[in-house]
Amino acid sequence: MPSTWWLVSVRRQLRVVSRSNRLKCALLVEDLETREVPAVVFTPNYILDPHSGGATAYGTTGPTGLSPAAIRHAYGFDQVSFNGTAGTGAGTTIAIVDAYDDPTIASDLHAFDQQFGLADPTFTKVNQTGGSAMPAANAGWAGEISLDVEWAHAVAPGANILLVEAGSASNADLMTAVAYAARQTGVVAVSMSFGGGEFAGETTLDSNFLTPAGHTGVAFIASSGDWGAPVSYPAASSNVLSVGGTTLHLDSSGNYSSETGWGGSGGGVSAYESQPAYQNGIVTQSTSKRTNPDVSYDSDPNTGFSVYETYGNSSTTPWLQYGGTSDAAPQWAALVAIADQGRALAGESALSSTTLLPAIYSLPTADFHDVTSGTSDGSPNYSAGTGYDLVTGRGSPIANKVIADLVGSSATSPSATQFAISAPATATAGTAFTVTVTAQDASNSAVTGFTGTVQFSSNDALAGLPANYTFTAADHGTHTFTVTLKTAGAHTLTVTSGAATGSASVTVTPAAATHLAFTQQPANVVAGATMAAVTVTELDAYGNVATQDSTTQIRLALGTNSSGAALTGAGPVTVSQGVATFTGLSLSKAGTGDTLVASGGTLTGATSAAFTVTPAPSATHFAVTAPATATAGTAFTITVTAQDASNNAVTGFTGTVHFTSSDTQAGLPANYTFTAADHGVHTFTVTLKTAGSMTVTATATTGSVGGTQTVSVSPAAATRLKFTQQPTTVVAATAMSPVTVAEVDAYGNVITQDSTTQITLALGSHPSGATLAGTGTVTLSQGFATFSTLTPSNAGTFTLVASGGSLTGATSAITVTPAPNPTQFVISAPSTTTAGTSFTITVTAGYASNGTATAFTGTVHLTSTDTLAGIPASYTFTPADQGVHTFTVTLKTAGAQTVTATSDAATGASTVSVTPAAATHLKFIQQPTTVVAATAMSPVTVAEVDAYGNVATQDSTTQIKLVLGSNPGGATLAGGGLVSVSHGVATFSALTPSNAGTGFTLVASGGSLTGATSAAFTVTPAPNPTQFAISAPASATAGTAFTVTVTAEYASNSAATAFTGPVQFSSNDALAGLPAIYTFTPADHGTHTFTVTLKTAGAHTLTVTSGAATGAASVTVTPAAATHLAFTQQPANVVAGATMAAVTVTELDAYGNVATQDSTTQIRLALGTNTGGAALTGGGPVTVSQGVATFTGLALSKAGTGDTLVASGGRLTGATSAKFNVTPAGNTPHVATPPVSPSTAPGTSPASAIFALTGNWWEVVAMASGPTTPRPST
Repeated sequence: MPSTWWLVSVRRQLRVVSRSNRLKCALLVEDLETREVPAVVFTPNYILDPHSGGATAYGTTGPTGLSPAAIRHAYGFDQVSFNGTAGTGAGTTIAIVDAYDDPTIASDLHAFDQQFGLADPTFTKVNQTGGSAMPAANAGWAGEISLDVEWAHAVAPGANILLVEAGSASNADLMTAVAYAARQTGVVAVSMSFGGGEFAGETTLDSNFLTPAGHTGVAFIASSGDWGAPVSYPAASSNVLSVGGTTLHLDSSGNYSSETGWGGSGGGVSAYESQPAYQNGIVTQSTSKRTNPDVSYDSDPNTGFSVYETYGNSSTTPWLQYGGTSDAAPQWAALVAIADQGRALAGESALSSTTLLPAIYSLPTADFHDVTSGTSDGSPNYSAGTGYDLVTGRGSPIANKVIADLVGSSATSPSATQFAISAPATATAGTAFTVTVTAQDASNSAVTGFTGTVQFSSNDALAGLPANYTFTAADHGTHTFTVTLKTAGAHTLTVTSGAATGSASVTVTPAAATHLAFTQQPANVVAGATMAAVTVTELDAYGNVATQDSTTQIRLALGTNSSGAALTGAGPVTVSQGVATFTGLSLSKAGTGDTLVASGGTLTGATSAAFTVTPAPSATHFAVTAPATATAGTAFTITVTAQDASNNAVTGFTGTVHFTSSDTQAGLPANYTFTAADHGVHTFTVTLKTAGSMTVTATATTGSVGGTQTVSVSPAAATRLKFTQQPTTVVAATAMSPVTVAEVDAYGNVITQDSTTQITLALGSHPSGATLAGTGTVTLSQGFATFSTLTPSNAGTFTLVASGGSLTGATSAITVTPAPNPTQFVISAPSTTTAGTSFTITVTAGYASNGTATAFTGTVHLTSTDTLAGIPASYTFTPADQGVHTFTVTLKTAGAQTVTATSDAATGASTVSVTPAAATHLKFIQQPTTVVAATAMSPVTVAEVDAYGNVATQDSTTQIKLVLGSNPGGATLAGGGLVSVSHGVATFSALTPSNAGTGFTLVASGGSLTGATSAAFTVTPAPNPTQFAISAPASATAGTAFTVTVTAEYASNSAATAFTGPVQFSSNDALAGLPAIYTFTPADHGTHTFTVTLKTAGAHTLTVTSGAATGAASVTVTPAAATHLAFTQQPANVVAGATMAAVTVTELDAYGNVATQDSTTQIRLALGTNTGGAALTGGGPVTVSQGVATFTGLALSKAGTGDTLVASGGRLTGATSAKFNVTPAGNTPHVATPPVSPSTAPGTSPASAIFALTGNWWEVVAMASGPTTPRPST
């Protein structure tokens, strides 16, 4: 194997897929740390459960997996005790070995403990050599650490936890950590939840898993892996307990139900490890090689464990659900620690690798849950079956049995966790009964080997309980005892042995009664007064009330009787559930130290405590008892009791009582003197007659003794009517003040309960012809009828008569005074009417109080704000009018009009909105005014009017037309077309007569309406324009004609439509093609269009003039398409071979404008006249830029006079430059070394050649043979 090999930490995530109708775990591996990976890879063996069902694990805010209590109960850890000491791993240390650091493990463990109610363990974290410098943190290994530490502690909560963190996942670091852990005092188990594939030479590492020298015993436990076959290392080591995985099923109560082999459980036959002797005879799958696993435990993440982990996880969702055989190894390590706790208590040494593994294989089959179904992943697949298998080994632990056998019977003789007590539900006080006590384990099974000592207790203080008893083997965990309970009621019977306890409830009933007892003693009392209640109770021999008896009769008599008093109210009284209550006891005389004696049948009697009878006091007041209600006139009784200050009856009172009442009609008793026979109490008869709350008062004729009672008196039956609000003097024809009539009984009480009887008021005596108006019949409301509208017609003296059913009626007198003249008139008229349509109005004479002056007989005069109105003549009211008369009125003027009625100082008015009638004719509302010819006149309005001249505002549809009537100038009229009326009015805003003249008229017409002719108006001649408006395009192309529109205008910018003068054009474009002088005609209406051609590029103006009037427009002229070239910078004289000054060639259009729109055409220059036979360089082509090509590198090779350049470009007409001279260069030929090898000069030989530097060129001027070829000087 390599000298150094590495473990790679990965976090495995679970994806659930279907396979053979069961859940199959498919593993997704995510690398969390990059390491050198050889052929053998070791990983931590845990799996996260994705609660969403997907492939990613999710944290939650609270735990979702199994709790410590649930798993301890499922596997039987909660049934483990060592002679009463709970099996928690106390006194041992579990070492957890993992790689890298989990920086939050201490706080995470504390949070885990708080969640599940566990006490924090003694927890130590060190590095691989025991130091405090922790290795680098790693989120993947942090999950493993959290799982291992929290669940080793969960199963063995009393064990210390030592976490040893290797510096890395390398073999050297992990084995160093294992060695350190094994050497520490108190460590009994080393948990290793990591592994990888087997490798040749692995057996050389097996010695790492033996108890170090000098140590009492260390066991090594490893997870078998999460990928099925093949086996992994170090689980494959014959010195390591290999733990496989199962899927655990619990019932609804959390009890163990079943298990199946988990698909990820690592197992199989080792390729390198020989079969250890302890597997002989148990393992059948191989006879030569070590097989895995040895045992198993719940590892399925779907039935996994709640883990609190914050490093690498959200602090808000710190709970994860873990699975994998990583959770199995630390929990088996916890099992070993609990077993070693028991072994220590039994004086035995801790288990080691060499003792644990043989012991596991020697344990009886009954110590394990034999898992017989389930198939593992990997290759090959293995199936669980009866006995040992390569998926679950021997099976999962029945912890209480495995631990008991690992410890031995001397320390783990069966211990009970509870006792079942079989006792009767009920018992009689003092009667013995038997109870059977059975020792049980947590599963309620009998612990037949229990030999502990039990102790009895009860909440019955009188109970007769068995002495402490030590069970014997012959009891088989069950023994029967005799118990006697003596106190009646529900009592518990409790059995205890160490921490085990059990109880039963027994209801104790009383025994038969044997004697009597005063349970409520007699209290001191006043002579002649009733004593407070006294109770006598039947008791059994134990003092329990004999509640079963309700037949015995108890009597009381005076025992000690110091004054010879008589006792009343002494019974007999029959007991009720064993108790007799005496409520009417009284002694006739005062005395001190008196007692009562109780007796009943054969029961032993009882004597009460002594009490005192004090003399009766004198009366201080009367208690008057009377009914709360009475009916007027109906007699009732009242009781008057003389009482002392404590409200006790003064039975010896013999004074005289006098009666009074707040009811002045009351029938009261005469004075009465009490006798001794009254015992201070006497009854009287009283009759009250006035309805309401009335008092009856009793007063002693001597002294200050008195008392009052209140009685609510209701009315008797109704007998008659009564005026309770009399009529008052009233003016004739006006309503009088309200009159009220009440229904009363014989005593004058209003019958307020009656709201149904109808009362009628009518005139009794009255002047001839008088009437009574208003509501004459009213239904009573709580006994009252109110008449609010009674109105007598005439003046005089009247009487009113009230009647109602069979009741006796009532009469009342009233005086009516004559009515005064009215103060106002009220006119009732319609709110709207149509002009010319008659309507009626009602005029009512009235007073300021709005009452009608029904007696009015004056004359009323009608007027109106409508001067055209048809108003009735003055009218004199008659008595038959009763102050009201109706008239016919016709209003004709549209708008709000008033109609007024007047008589002397009285007046009244009403407003009526008059709408127009139907239109009949047209009318000019706004006449035409003087106007300038050919200009629009001020608006003219024509209205539709009805027969009364009202504008027919209701019409917005009729169309009105205007034409010329009188037309002295032969003019035409524009703008007189059809206009729709708006609310009866048509407005003409654009009327324009063409010619001048005097006496024009307009004629209006519209449908069937009678037309109208306007007033005459004058049209004056139009003035000359002051300016011209020219409408022209903003831009034009040189030489391309375009149109302009010229409009004659006044200073106000209005068109001079009558203009007929001449106009003349001009432009600052000297090449422009302009229209000839033009004279406007009347048909132009001041506007004419012309054609113009501009030819010079740039911004140009176009001006129109006529007399003093002028106008201009600006047009930007762009060049036309280029037609020819021109030299715009001529060539200058130059020295032969030198660069000529820049020469420019320009594209021009037909009008000489530079074709600036072109930047694409290429221009070339060539020699035209070439007097020296020179060569031209730098002649292009050059691309124009905005129509211009610039040549900056022109040079001629030889001198000449009168040379010219010729420019050409595409299809453009070319150009020839001005002449220029080329002067010879100032240099003389000389022999020089040529700048290039002669061999590179075509046509020259390597022989001698003479070069001359001419300008920038070398020129051969003499040679032996061949032509001369210039070469650049560079």
